[in-house]
Amino acid sequence: MENKQEYVILDTETTDLNNAEILEISVINLDGHTLYNSLARPVNSISQGSMKIHGINYEMVKDAPTWLEVWEELYPLIKDKIILIYNSDFDLRVIRSSFYPYKVDYSDERYKNTYGLKSECVMKTYASLRNSSWIKLEVACGYKTKHRATSDCLATLDVIKNTYDPSYTKVDLKRSQFYKQYLDHTGDIKTCGNT
Repeated sequence: MENKQEYVILDTETTDLNNAEILEISVINLDGHTLYNSLARPVNSISQGSMKIHGINYEMVKDAPTWLEVWEELYPLIKDKIILIYNSDFDLRVIRSSFYPYKVDYSDERYKNTYGLKSECVMKTYASLRNSSWIKLEVACGYKTKHRATSDCLATLDVIKNTYDPSYTKVDLKRSQFYKQYLDHTGDIKTCGNT
């Protein structure tokens, strides 16, 4: 991949799926080196379901920095990068929702900065290559993950490495996306000679 230094991979672990706060966030480079990893002490409780998935409990985060403290360290590392995120819709939403318990509103510069982040959804790209829609990270990387931020970053890197094909162009990707939209719209596959 050209210009590797322009990219980072980010992953989060959260208190829940909805109205969630970040409990752990990691950033790695495309060589797999950890650039940032931190737990974050949430304002609200951690759901039992989330604890079962990632194993992070309140005892582990009680002395961790707050999200606002984490963001002050994290933002300078990612603001000028293209951030590769396995499920970017979820992680970007949780980055923003982690400000809410602190009464940080839409006019706050810290919150506004989240909308200037450049990101790419690895899952959407991977799924479009497979003519699919939503694929779990464990399926895409081919092994069971630990459901911790750094290990999920490394699994995302494996998905990128395993699917990278320098001969696959943006035109090929657009064709794949168009075909997927066609199938979603028609509900069936039509080929030449099919009536």
